[in-house]
Amino acid sequence: MQKNNIERIDIFGTKFSNINIDEAFLLIKNYNFSIPNYICFPSTNTIAKAYKFKEFQSILNSGFLTIPDGKFTEIYARLKGFNKIRTISGYWLMDKLLQTNLSHFFYGADNYTLEELKKVILIKYPKANVLGYLSPPYLSLEEIYPNEIIIEQIKYINSLKPDLIWIGISTVKQDFLMSRYLKYLNHGLMLGVGAVFLYMAGIINKGPEWIKKLGLRWIIRLIQEPKRLWKSTVPSLLFFIKLATKEFLYKIFKIKYFKT
Repeated sequence: MQKNNIERIDIFGTKFSNINIDEAFLLIKNYNFSIPNYICFPSTNTIAKAYKFKEFQSILNSGFLTIPDGKFTEIYARLKGFNKIRTISGYWLMDKLLQTNLSHFFYGADNYTLEELKKVILIKYPKANVLGYLSPPYLSLEEIYPNEIIIEQIKYINSLKPDLIWIGISTVKQDFLMSRYLKYLNHGLMLGVGAVFLYMAGIINKGPEWIKKLGLRWIIRLIQEPKRLWKSTVPSLLFFIKLATKEFLYKIFKIKYFKT
């Protein structure tokens, strides 16, 4: 497995790459794709999930890069003295990489989303070298591995040998999929970008960029998909704030205020 020399920042057990978008772009563009690997994009609420789910946390920490996709993560890291780290949106990284001569495969979402995504890419990125689109079966986390359908789909992707395999499922599921099926892949770098498929296809409005810069895009998503996201996003964000507050109280005042 190919490694890099990027410093890692430990945020409640999740070890983020101390990196900005230009460095990430160059590392990916110049990657040796004959050595399969994967990249994770944990958001702030993902940190809270990983804190409680150590197997998931290990997967996040084991990829080629673990890229911060949450403004609160960036702010927290910079308060701890890591001034280089920046939030890196999977959307903008995909935008930059689709303009290179690298080859791409899109694996995720449903067939309708993939058809809309294909239309957008043909118009917006006419020179992009896209080798295919494929929708995985809808499975629970427990059903992700082992699964014969996914194994056959990976074999098909192997036959095309794309450089970048964009994985658009959902956090936790997509990270487990990348980790568990890495051994079946013979070429390429998997990037778990989740809802970026929906944003890029125009199915979900990602909102103005200033919302993202303020770290408030999760509010837009919550408004758009309240039933699906309310039970996972809000409690996780509150738990992250609880962890940060606990650390602050202990380091500044030596107060052990509450348990996590």
